[in-house]
Amino acid sequence: MEKQRYTNLDAFRGLAALLVLLFHSPFFYGHKTTFIFNSDIFVDFFFILSGFVIAHAYKSKIDSLNFQAYMQNRFARIYPLHLALLLAWLVFLSLKHLLYTQLNLGNTDPLINNDFTSFFLNLFLLNAHNLDDQLTWNAPSWSIGAEFYTYLLFFVVSKSIKAKNLLQWSVFLIVLAYTTLYILKPITLLRTFDLGFIRAIGGFFLGVSVFIIKEKTELNYSSKLKVSIIEVVLLLAVISCITILAKYKLGQLTTFLVFTLSIYYFSASNGVISTLLKTKTMQYLGKISYSIYLTHFLIINIIINIWQYFFAKKGLSINIPLADIYNTSAAPFLNTAIILITCLISAITYKFIEQPFQQKLSAKRVVK
Repeated sequence: MEKQRYTNLDAFRGLAALLVLLFHSPFFYGHKTTFIFNSDIFVDFFFILSGFVIAHAYKSKIDSLNFQAYMQNRFARIYPLHLALLLAWLVFLSLKHLLYTQLNLGNTDPLINNDFTSFFLNLFLLNAHNLDDQLTWNAPSWSIGAEFYTYLLFFVVSKSIKAKNLLQWSVFLIVLAYTTLYILKPITLLRTFDLGFIRAIGGFFLGVSVFIIKEKTELNYSSKLKVSIIEVVLLLAVISCITILAKYKLGQLTTFLVFTLSIYYFSASNGVISTLLKTKTMQYLGKISYSIYLTHFLIINIIINIWQYFFAKKGLSINIPLADIYNTSAAPFLNTAIILITCLISAITYKFIEQPFQQKLSAKRVVK
């Protein structure tokens, strides 16, 4: 029997991917809203949701789960598109390198930081393990590297303990991960290339924990008015946390908990917000969300280069402060264009890379 799909959460994944896109876009008019400025924290929403979904898919059959098949399926889900985008970045930065060396276009050689060593780390999904000193190549893919090895940790932990102890071990790993980040990094828990793997462990096992709790509890969704009110309150809580608290460590922990509570409630809710999330557009957005997440940074960088060239053609130095370059009345148009182009490209990569390679590479059986 096919497992239940959490359609509300699928749609949220798409919205979160677009908010990360807007976080990475440099274009704004007057000022970038605090909510968008802090939206990098939605990566933690992905981690928590991933833990929830993986626990849903594998917890009940972990005793008979085959390691090779399990990791093969996880690899088939995330790696083909990651590799395709990494190669696309190789082409893009190689062209920029030629333009810099041959025509003196650009301020720096893009291959200085994006070198062979960093390419190797990205290729083997080791770009979130403190093996480099900055984000390189397709920068958002650090979270893919962090998540892949978190899949491995989930298998090891689940196989090593009794199923009834998974919640306790998940809580232990959550506390260990966030305590480590809290102690080692004095300003923010939102680590990437350095301690991104630790950050992913905390979020992922939050998701595992909330799935286990959900299995043991049952909420009353009979009153649509009451459900709708709670949905609105949760969304307002998410927006408020990100706007007010997300730049501070305790505020980030609070935001993670609100994410977790939202996933718990929306996984089965049927209020007005859920009705909107179940529309075809929102569901398709969720379907291509992984492509949106991995493709958007390249698209943004291409548009940035075009924009900078436009300024140079007008006789304006591209060495002026970036805020002066990207603070433009055209920002709403540019950001809308970035979203539309990214969604279009993502629909293509989903159809021709994600789907076929996942079908081709996935294991036929995941249990012994």
